[in-house]
Amino acid sequence: MSDSLIEKVLEHYGADLHRTHGTGWRPIKCPFHDDRMASGSVNLDKGAFRCHACGVKGDAIGLIKTQEGIGYVDALRFAEDSLGAVVGDISRAARGSAPKRQPSRWREKLFQ
Repeated sequence: MSDSLIEKVLEHYGADLHRTHGTGWRPIKCPFHDDRMASGSVNLDKGAFRCHACGVKGDAIGLIKTQEGIGYVDALRFAEDSLGAVVGDISRAARGSAPKRQPSRWREKLFQ
């Protein structure tokens, strides 16, 4: 079984993911600050992470963006190049991430 992207990202930053929890969330020591106790949680099924102490939370790409100080497309490249993750066609993923803007009806009436 291959690791999920969130597992690869957290292990890259030093988290230990070997403990399990019955609710789907695994308690872990947060890799983003000096953590003596398990103040972070990861849900591998949802691909989400959160730390109750420092407030860091998000998905794998969001964590890469925050930690490396890079944009979305660069975070995808980082995941592929540095972590060996297969996230797919980067240009297609980048196009799909932008929200589609629908023209509003009031704007159409106002600018006719």
